[in-house]
Formats: sequence, C-alpha cells, structure tokens
Amino acid sequence: MAENDRLDENCLSRARILQHRSIADFSYFGAKTLRDRLQLRAAPNARLITAFGINNSFTTVDEKLHEEFIHTARLSINSVDNRKWAKLSERAAFALNTYILYSNANRGNWKDAGLPLAEAIRVVSLDVVLELLYPTNRGRLSVVDAITVTSSINTLWVESKVHENTPETEASKRTKAQLHKSLACLLAVRQLSGSDANPLNLIMPAYETLWRVILSTYIHVALLSGGEVREETLDELVEIVPLYLGTSLDLEGPVVAFGKEALRLYAPTKRIYRGKSEHEVVAADVEALHHDLLIWGPDALEFNPGRFKDIKRLTKQQRDAYMPFGIGTHRCPAAHGFGERMISLLVVVLFRRLGSKDMGLQIDFGDSEQQDRGMPLPTGRLDMETWAVKGQ
Repeated sequence: MAENDRLDENCLSRARILQHRSIADFSYFGAKTLRDRLQLRAAPNARLITAFGINNSFTTVDEKLHEEFIHTARLSINSVDNRKWAKLSERAAFALNTYILYSNANRGNWKDAGLPLAEAIRVVSLDVVLELLYPTNRGRLSVVDAITVTSSINTLWVESKVHENTPETEASKRTKAQLHKSLACLLAVRQLSGSDANPLNLIMPAYETLWRVILSTYIHVALLSGGEVREETLDELVEIVPLYLGTSLDLEGPVVAFGKEALRLYAPTKRIYRGKSEHEVVAADVEALHHDLLIWGPDALEFNPGRFKDIKRLTKQQRDAYMPFGIGTHRCPAAHGFGERMISLLVVVLFRRLGSKDMGLQIDFGDSEQQDRGMPLPTGRLDMETWAVKGQ
C-alpha cells in the first residue's frame, strides 16, 4: 500500500475515533453542565422507566439522584477485596451447580440433553450481582425465580425497543409484575415498591452489561479458539482466579488483560446513545471502533489478550478507540479493573465446571448458523437462546 494511502486511512480512522468519542463524552453537543449531560443520556433511555420502573443515573436528570447512584455503586465495588472475590467465586460456582441440577431434573442429563448456556449464564450472573449488591439480604437461590427475573428482563427489554413510543401493554405489565415478585423472593423481601427504592436501579446496569460478555467470551475462548491459545489462556487464568484477585496488579496482569480483550471483542454496550429527546438520538459506535482492522490490525476480530498485557504498547489510536466503559466524567464505576476481574472470574467458574473443547465439550448453536472460528459471535439477545453445550 502506498504511503499516502496509509496516511489517508490513518486520518480517516482518527476522524472516526474523535467523532465517536465526542458523542460519548457529550462534547458533540457542547454540553457544559452535569444537568445537560444527564439530559442527553436520559432521553434515549426513557423507555427503560416504563419497561422496568427504574429511576437511576441512566434515566434521570436529577443531579442528587445521579450522585447517590454513583456513590452506592462505588461502595459496592470498593468493598470487594481478596476475600470477597473468593466468596463471589464460591457463590458463582454454587449458582451454576444449582442450575445444572435443575436442568438435569427437568431436561435430562445436560451432557446428553444439552445445557441452555444463555439461560445458565443469566442465572449465574444475576446471582453474583445480587451477592455483590445485597450480600446481607439474600434468600435461597430459587432457579425458577432467577429464570423468571432474567427471562422477564429479556422480554421487557426487547419489547421496549420494538414498541418504544407506544403505551405499555397489559402483557408487559404482567411480565413486569412477575419480575418484581420473583426478584423480591430472591432478595427475601415481601415486595418491591417505589422507583427510587427499586433494586433494579442498581441491578440492571450491572447484570445487563455482564451476562452477554461472559457468554460470548466463554464460548469463543473455550470452544472456538485454537487449542494452543485456549489451553495457554485458560490454564493461566485458573492459576490466578480467585486466589490472587484483589492482591496486586503484577499477579493479576493476565486476568485484567483477559477481561480487557473480552470487553474489546464483545463490548457490553455496543453503542452509546445520546440525544436531546427520544427522537433526536445519535450513537457512538463502540463495537465498530473495537473491531476496526485499521485500528487494531489484522487480528482485530480474534481473541488476543496479549495485546493488553503491556498497555504502553498500545497505539494512541487504540487507546482512544477503546471505551467499553464509556469515557470522561460519566465513565462506568466498574472501570479501573473491577469489570475485567469479574469477567475473568465467571469465565473461570464456567471452565472449571463445564470444561472446554479439549475436554470433550461441544457447542450446539441450534437454530442459529454455525459461526466462523475467526469471527466474533453474534451478541443479539435472540441469537443466543438456542445455544447449548453437551459433554462427552
């Protein structure tokens, strides 16, 4: 390729990065105040108020409510030390085993009948999020209630996008009521009431940004990637997680690098929406930046945590294009390593219990098309429902 062509491509990449960053950090709109920024974020998320009855930092223009939300989220995250990571790992393993027993009883032995992976990971992710946010307010794990909560969230989320500007249907109201009832059972409280006191205010941002990343990453690494890469990556993680989580970055380096690559290839928020109203919305395309071959090179669509083992080796374009947690003053509280550690922890829990391709585990994509090994998996909610794993 001629040098002038490379320069032109670099300039175009840089321009795209700057445009998407300006949308994400609100400078695209010239927003100067916190209230302006909250308004630009709340407008595209207005449908979530109706769908789930939530009122949090993503849906409000109330500065005090926003600050309280951030404070509460940071308290939960900052409370996680080495002992808490070990407890979260134990809880995740317990939740997965509980789900497997439920599946075996209702569908037959999972190694023959198949284990619905999306449903299993939703249950595990929800239970770990509840353990993180409400550790002293937990009841027993009812798989039926957990499935009701997670499937209801999926249903309401899809409906809120399809019927964004229409009144809430009676069916949606019933689904929401079932969701709140089952969540109350999981939290061992009588009922949920009032949008400000709704546990979904905290649960939704944590749970919704977690489960699909875990699902896609586990399948990609344990079942689709090359054997040498798979063995080296997973064996390294197993030695560290959860024993050394929350100890030192030197020991946790591979864990954080693995999580960062998972967040690059399978960004939890594919697009960051901003707008002055529900009808005037623009989006920062995070996924497009994370998958751009001009930015990340010819292996942009492959899982390669090695690219993050030495952050200093990233180019400026790569550093600027990478924004799984958003950027600027509204960056997600789970940034700075917590999100990466949680992803690695849950992938390790799945690997220890279910195994990998090398151990005879097989993936059945059901009605969806078999994916090319070198391509990222689809991450749409409906794409994943038929995926199942079987053992030998």
